[in-house]
Amino acid sequence: MEDIRFGYRPEAFEAVRLISEFNESLYRGFISPWVQAVATR
Repeated sequence: MEDIRFGYRPEAFEAVRLISEFNESLYRGFISPWVQAVATR
């Protein structure tokens, strides 16, 4: 497997990381509190 070479664009992975972090912050800030409130009733 080490001899297999392929090209990739690091900036594409960076964009995915930024979107993922943004989505995670939205979830933690808005969705998670509602889920916890409903689940702990």
